[in-house]
Amino acid sequence: MYRFETNVRYSEMADNLKVRPHQIINYFQDCSVLDSEEIDKGLSYTAERKRGWLLSAWQVEILEYPSFMQHISVGTWPYAFSGMYGYRNFDIRNDRQEQIVRANSIWCMVDFVTGMPVKVTEEDVRGYQIMPGIDMPEIARKLKMYKEGERRPAFEVRRNDIDTNHHVNNATYIAMAEEYLPADFLPDILKVQYRKAATYGQTIYPLVTPLENGFAVGLCDEAYSPYVSIEFLRAV
Repeated sequence: MYRFETNVRYSEMADNLKVRPHQIINYFQDCSVLDSEEIDKGLSYTAERKRGWLLSAWQVEILEYPSFMQHISVGTWPYAFSGMYGYRNFDIRNDRQEQIVRANSIWCMVDFVTGMPVKVTEEDVRGYQIMPGIDMPEIARKLKMYKEGERRPAFEVRRNDIDTNHHVNNATYIAMAEEYLPADFLPDILKVQYRKAATYGQTIYPLVTPLENGFAVGLCDEAYSPYVSIEFLRAV
């Protein structure tokens, strides 16, 4: 397991003094990168080998939102590797070591030259500490695309949206989608499926659908084929 401790900073919170959902994803993303760096399988390693992990899906349960100046610890660990995939849990704990956020995720090993998935090798996973998985509902590998949703104005991907993979960053998609939620809506559950990568200068066409217990947001290309599908849900 890899874990780091931090305090919630002013720059990380919303006007209600709590972090937004995309900031939780930022914490988790940083934690997974640091875990890989710790065992010398970080950014320089994957750049040299021209292969590495790309995120496929999230399922996040938010029991309590981290708030301004709160001391938290963020942890991650892989619990399985199979075929082309790696399976990784995350959590956030408060200063009493109570789990306030937990997540499951699926990652795919990809050849950066061809862009195609490849089988995970022993070398790919050597050094990672496999631990038992969190008892959570099975992660949604495929989310429904709600074609009947409301089409919102399109926008272009900015340079600041791009990460080291030259794609829109995983957390940035979530931040984009948050713009279409009511101001007072805080999801308890976040489900995300990354379908294809959006790059600098491409145009994103949002599609927003109210659900019984939340909202579905598709961030799509001009044909309304999604780059990413996201469900922001309240627990029922």
